[in-house]
Amino acid sequence: MSSPSELDSQSTSSAPFDPLQHMLQDYATPLSTKMSDLGFNDTGSSGVAVTKPFPLFTLEAVRRIRGELFHPDTLSNHLFSDTLNPSVLRGFCPERAPFTHAAWTHPAVQQRINDAAGIDLTTVMDYEIGHTNVQLGPRGWAGLKPEPDLPDTAGALGKKEEIVPTLMVTPNWHKDSYPFVCILMLSESSHLQGGRTVLRRMDGSNEFCDLPPIGYAMVLQGGHIVHAVSPTDTTQERISMVTSYRPADAFTKDISVLKTVRTMSSVASLHRQWCQYRMKVVARRADAMAAKLSEPGYTGCVEEEMGKFVVDQSEYLANTWGEMVYPVASTRTNLRSTYLSWKAEQDTDNTV
Repeated sequence: MSSPSELDSQSTSSAPFDPLQHMLQDYATPLSTKMSDLGFNDTGSSGVAVTKPFPLFTLEAVRRIRGELFHPDTLSNHLFSDTLNPSVLRGFCPERAPFTHAAWTHPAVQQRINDAAGIDLTTVMDYEIGHTNVQLGPRGWAGLKPEPDLPDTAGALGKKEEIVPTLMVTPNWHKDSYPFVCILMLSESSHLQGGRTVLRRMDGSNEFCDLPPIGYAMVLQGGHIVHAVSPTDTTQERISMVTSYRPADAFTKDISVLKTVRTMSSVASLHRQWCQYRMKVVARRADAMAAKLSEPGYTGCVEEEMGKFVVDQSEYLANTWGEMVYPVASTRTNLRSTYLSWKAEQDTDNTV
């Protein structure tokens, strides 16, 4: 495997995602902390609370993903922030990031995620593929390139007013909006101080997770576990990508909500995809009910079964609507304008 410093010399091709070329091959089912280890018995849809970091993408794949993330068009249109999340990129798949989308939706990647999670999962929706937390490194916005912004990377240092707004100054304790997440490290992490995922056990104590190396990932049942990221040093780049999952089985309880994502999203796109996925779940459940009633040997009580089906789906659909309109704790902020102002200055300087 190449060292992280070799990213500088690797070319970024336009070849499509290829698991043999772009996935790390030395994979074995990772060790994990169980829900019961944290004191959560009979909670969640899998016994796995969080895995140890496991190999996922090669350095060339990381470079390709970073190249799509930090393209000016992606930053100009998909950079969001709110009072709980200082700097994120969201909602760019597949239009602005076809390689990233192809990577996360490839069956070989999905199989590895399922194995790590201990349950068959599916991505929630395209909008939640590749959510990326962005803490700028020492070169500020100019350091957002296919290769990581390391302390010894060449180039002028960024201004303090660029970097500070992207910092997670205090831990943001929360549960995720979706049952499972896969967290991929896109920065060179061997030099990082802090930046570790911290879980809150049932008794109120904390469990610190190992920091993944670049290209490695970890699966977390984040919809059930309160967690945060420990603050990092202000001179370090920390880029982590999060893709959200729900159980593939339409009849497994789906705890998905929108409360942590609405204020850092293009709401129209988020709500449209949210409704599409929820209606597909109801359709699969309706198809299964119809198939059951069509069985020649069916001997159940159709009135009782249909009554329960109507109650369950009515509750599910009511929650679908409610998540789009319920008040949320966070408020949208405007980091994007900071980036656009910086970009305008660079464009002006380059024309002089």
